[in-house]
Amino acid sequence: MRVCPLCMRELLPSDTTCPDDGAVPVEAADQGDSGAPTVPRARRLGSSEVDTSPVTPAPLADQLEPGTMLGKAYRVERLIGHGGMGAVYEVEHLRLQKRFAAKVLRHEYAQDTTALARFERMVDPWLARLERIVRPRMTAVLDHPLATIFTGLLLLLLGLLLALPIPLTNYVFGGLILLYALALLERDGALMLAAWGLGIVALVTTGALSGGLITALQGWIDTTF
Repeated sequence: MRVCPLCMRELLPSDTTCPDDGAVPVEAADQGDSGAPTVPRARRLGSSEVDTSPVTPAPLADQLEPGTMLGKAYRVERLIGHGGMGAVYEVEHLRLQKRFAAKVLRHEYAQDTTALARFERMVDPWLARLERIVRPRMTAVLDHPLATIFTGLLLLLLGLLLALPIPLTNYVFGGLILLYALALLERDGALMLAAWGLGIVALVTTGALSGGLITALQGWIDTTF
């Protein structure tokens, strides 16, 4: 019987690697008293017994050949390695002339629609509620040049505040930026007006609180030292 030496899963004679962790199968000995297959124990090898030759991974049934295009920008250069669920390739971005590592799922996992269906069932009700609230309207608010400049300025300020180590503000600023994104994606001018108002309130409140904290801190330093 052939088993995986890592997870002890019984494998088929046709399996060249374990589909869970990519380990090479080994022949298990007869079952012991516990009924579980036993794998021969490993021993420490001497320096003369160590095989230092390069290890060639077992071939994949759906391995991508060098030169294969991933989308329109990336070209496969070589296989780096593979495991139970996919393979990692060295790819080159043709326009940037830079190389990256790209992980590609195996065909059987990429074609599995169970996870996608579960995700859709979880997200669809929320998307339906969102579509009832957010919709294209008052597009003049978005298309006016001054509105574009004002939106960009508010987003810049909110992004700067989000990057600062201000306690308990990350969710507030992150949520506001998400609100701007929804307004722009759905071309919802009414939502953009609401985002402007909330953004201005957040900026003013943060500025007032920050000024008050700085003043209090300076007063404490003056009285203490």
